[in-house]
Amino acid sequence: MTESLLDLYKRIITIKDGMELEHLYPEKKQETILENLISAIQPESSDQDLLMITKCCLHFLEIGASDSIKDDAETCLSMIKTFSINQNKENVQLLCFKNYLRILYSRWLPDEQKNTCINEINEFHRSSHILIQFLYLLFYFDDKLNPDYNLLKQDLSHFPISKITSLCPVYQSLCEHSTDIKEMSLPLTCSISTESITQRFLNQFIYGDHGLRHKHYDKTRNHALLNTLISLAHSTSKSASSHQKAIIKHLDFLYNALNNAEKKEDIDHFLELKEELQFIKNSLSPEKFEKLKPNVIKSLNKCLELH
Repeated sequence: MTESLLDLYKRIITIKDGMELEHLYPEKKQETILENLISAIQPESSDQDLLMITKCCLHFLEIGASDSIKDDAETCLSMIKTFSINQNKENVQLLCFKNYLRILYSRWLPDEQKNTCINEINEFHRSSHILIQFLYLLFYFDDKLNPDYNLLKQDLSHFPISKITSLCPVYQSLCEHSTDIKEMSLPLTCSISTESITQRFLNQFIYGDHGLRHKHYDKTRNHALLNTLISLAHSTSKSASSHQKAIIKHLDFLYNALNNAEKKEDIDHFLELKEELQFIKNSLSPEKFEKLKPNVIKSLNKCLELH
């Protein structure tokens, strides 16, 4: 820990008013401090140093002397978040996540910057820590932790495919971990169980109109969802049977969609669906479905018989 950073932290963190901060540290001085804070983000930085830098940045973001200062503070905070993910620093990631959530619901954040804040939160899907992954999922699926920006409140017809493909591996990790969220010691209060997250994921992206059943076929989105679905159906997780049933239901949906495309002579869509069916066939191991093995074989063969 560097003494100068500690001294700066102790002085700045006690100031609660923007005018007082500007009196003690005029705008030019605030600009220099932020430049030094950004320069202090180094691979050898300790967690304690990074936590102090983060808290100083939050202070400037909230009561900095100008929009330019607040932009610099936001840049610094983003750099720490990305650095903490790349360097696998769980404690710093946790502080950044909690702070971004607090910033998102703060009164002082302009509406036009809300999307920027959500985009920063989205980067936590890259974390290798199961706790951070859980928090990332809770952000989208827990409507009490995140009442205004959860999946149920979003217009999913405009939900980016990149976010769906980012959610898939994190969701898979949660299910494979096979520990109920309520059994974990979480730093935030959550009101949802692992089973509820599974049901909401399936309802939104497997059975709903915004994933596998989207009216506009997208190979990247569908393959990501199917990879997750099939991997979990093959797993020994508590939710394996739910995902096995979801695959069978999707094969039945696929059968009807292929029939409709054929009747309408929609050759392009028919070929897209046939490609998806082949992808499922190549990826699926029916023997892992145990009791549901006859059901999945029946649904798969029914689709394959269509020409």
